[in-house]
Parts: sequence; structure tokens; C-alpha cells
Amino acid sequence: MLTLTEAAGIHLTKKLAKVHAADNVALRVVAKRHGSTRRRWGLRLDTARPADETIAHHGKMVLMLDEEVSEMLTDKTLGVKKGESGPKLTLLRG
Repeated sequence: MLTLTEAAGIHLTKKLAKVHAADNVALRVVAKRHGSTRRRWGLRLDTARPADETIAHHGKMVLMLDEEVSEMLTDKTLGVKKGESGPKLTLLRG
């Protein structure tokens, strides 16, 4: 199961607040192909589906993953690193 650092939870909560997301809306993790073997990860606003894994931060749903993405991110942690234009989400090894 994907886990969040406290910093990642705060970052995602702020992203959702910035777009005035309703309580039933969160960010869906999506896999995008990048070349033949690499994947790039993206986020998009969505509502949870019955089979989704949902992740909350302080009681607020902030992320959702379908079964395939959840399996690919098992034992990973979503964190935040400093970027030139501000904080950026990054996947950390379990």
C-alpha cells in the first residue's frame, strides 16, 4: 500500500483546497507510459470508484488509486522534495 509522508499529505491537502475540491473529490494517481519500460506518474481530480484504494490525510481523502496502480506502488512512500519552483511530490522507495 502506498503511504504518505506528513509533508506529502499537507501538500496534497493544499492542492485540493486551491481548486475548492468537494469532499468526495481527490487526486487520482495515474500511470503514463514514458518510453518502452519507464512510467511517469500523474495526478488528476476525480471521484472514488468502488474498487479504488483511497488515502486520507487527517480525515480528508486526498488520493485514490485503482487496483493496477495500487499494486505498482505497493511498499512505496509519497514524499515532497524542494524544487526550483517550490515543493514537488516524489516517490520514495518503501
